[in-house]
Formats: sequence, C-alpha cells, structure tokens
Amino acid sequence: MGDSESRPIVTKCLLTNATARRTICKVWMELRKRFPEDARILFGIVKAIIPLPDDEAADGTCGEWIPGYFNSLEDQIGYFNRFGDHGQGYGTLKLLDHDSLTADIIVHEFGHAFSTLEDQLDRGGPLAEWDCEAAADMHAVRWGLMDIQEIQRRHKG
Repeated sequence: MGDSESRPIVTKCLLTNATARRTICKVWMELRKRFPEDARILFGIVKAIIPLPDDEAADGTCGEWIPGYFNSLEDQIGYFNRFGDHGQGYGTLKLLDHDSLTADIIVHEFGHAFSTLEDQLDRGGPLAEWDCEAAADMHAVRWGLMDIQEIQRRHKG
C-alpha cells in the first residue's frame, strides 16, 4: 500500500479552518480514486500545506506553490528515482485558510506542484506567468477535477 492510500494529504495540512480542510480532503479523495499514481507522486512532492497569509491574499491570490530546493545531488537523484520527471522538486503549498477555499483552487495548485518543466515549455516557458497557469490547469482538467468553463471564467475576470 502506497503513501497516498495509507495516509491522507490532510496529515500534511496546517490549515485550521474546518471547511477548508474538508474541501482539501474531498479533492484528495477524488484524485486518489481517479489517478492513484498521480496522488502517490503528489503526496511525496507536497511537504506541507500551510495557510496563505492574509496580506498575500489581499490582491486576490488564493493559493501558491512554493518549490523547494534540493539539499544535495543525492537528494535530487533520490527525488527523480522516486517520482520520475513529475513536478520539479519538493515544495510547500500555501492555501486560503477560510471557508472560501474552493476545490478549483486546490486542484489548480496541485497542478502547479505536478507540472514539469516540459509542461511549462510546451505552453511558452516557466517564466511566462500565464503559461505556468495553463500547465497547472492542464493537469486539473486531465484529472477531471476542473472544467474548461471554470478556467475561461477565471481568466476573463
């Protein structure tokens, strides 16, 4: 039994809002059911889910993937041996710690964690803001946890 089956992602969650935690659990259970290998990889990549500070959310930001750094070449080799080319390394996910946290926000941020450099290059490159967003959305749609209409609505707003 892999990590994603034996321990839910909420064990890494430091959010205190009960509604936000329940929403994370619901998204995680759906992802685990539909794409168990992707869930296993995400469980390993995401080191913690922490509250997005209110001052960072003031501009409308709802979540942020903070990639970490490898401590050594051995750490980097171990990561790629375990997860292949999924993601770009371990990291921390910042999410709203409010009732307003939605499944779409969560799955989009999971998409950032799961995106590879190749995913981003296919959409214009990792430094092109909207291309990184498109790479994250691509995974959310592939997982069947976000629909195209929601993506279009967000980008028009």
